[in-house]
Amino acid sequence: MNTHAPQLQATIAEVKWLCAVSNNFLSPKNSGATIGLVQDALLAGYLLSLDDTRVDRDIFFDCVMAMKHGWSHDIPVPIGKDADNRPIWTGKQLISMAIPRELNIERKDVRIYNGELVSGHLTKNLLGNGTGTLLHIAVQQLGEDRARDFLDNLHDLNICWLKHRGFTFSLRDITIPERQKQEFHSIVNEAQVKVEEYLERVIDPETKKLTVEDDIAETKINQILNQTISRAGKEVLPSLPRSNLADMATRGGSKGKPSNITQMVGYVGQQNVRGGRIPCGMKDRTLPHFKRNDYGLKSRGWVKHCYEEGLDPQEFFMHAAGGREGIVDTAIKYEIWFPFCFIF
Repeated sequence: MNTHAPQLQATIAEVKWLCAVSNNFLSPKNSGATIGLVQDALLAGYLLSLDDTRVDRDIFFDCVMAMKHGWSHDIPVPIGKDADNRPIWTGKQLISMAIPRELNIERKDVRIYNGELVSGHLTKNLLGNGTGTLLHIAVQQLGEDRARDFLDNLHDLNICWLKHRGFTFSLRDITIPERQKQEFHSIVNEAQVKVEEYLERVIDPETKKLTVEDDIAETKINQILNQTISRAGKEVLPSLPRSNLADMATRGGSKGKPSNITQMVGYVGQQNVRGGRIPCGMKDRTLPHFKRNDYGLKSRGWVKHCYEEGLDPQEFFMHAAGGREGIVDTAIKYEIWFPFCFIF
């Protein structure tokens, strides 16, 4: 790798201007913010904005002093005192110390008036990148330099608070009440019944083969399974008890997706290879454990158990087949790249 350093003063000044972070906040594609808070800083911003978050005196002033560019407000009045008779503040009061006074936002449940977070929870929609985020609005209303200072302060404050608060998750976070488990099981059983009923209509009872094209049958089955996954995300996930894992993946949006929660506590779901269900590697069947011309769910890669319950041997094999595709793609990319590295 070669590094080319500019020599002329005019070139140096031009490169400094073009490469300055504050001059590249907004994307020419959609005028949205190109950067934003991610992972730990994003998670801390969400947790701080919760209504029940409380910050004691030592942590409050430690976080305020962590901001490089000074704070935007005077120290707010504490909401009360803790058991040791020390003042405490809300998380909203702390995070408001980094928000510029001139910033005003009202979107759904989130309300920011004169730089103070009055209500709502800050999620990826406001703390991340894209259009309509806090950084995007700050650039438009306050300019690039103040938006840069705001982003630095918000990041430093969030990270400092999360160091004190700590964050982790364990098996307790993927242990859900029995009621939600039964809801997941009922959705899975309903999907299995719908697929079995469809296969009964399209399979010849004598030859045990499909009477329609394979692509048509696979499309219909995938449609049923996709409806199942969508239903679980709408009906069951919102009713799950609050946990660190749910805060991270589904509510704050810092890492993971709702589908990952479903796989941990509900069911893993359909495993795909090359965009479709597991194909028949042997003659008319995927594994010797199944009958020939078995188009059912389990024989073609459906995993009805979740990670918390554990997978049976057939499901484990299907899951490994689905995950192997990504590993092979990565290996092929490196096999193509390394020879060129040695040549040049």
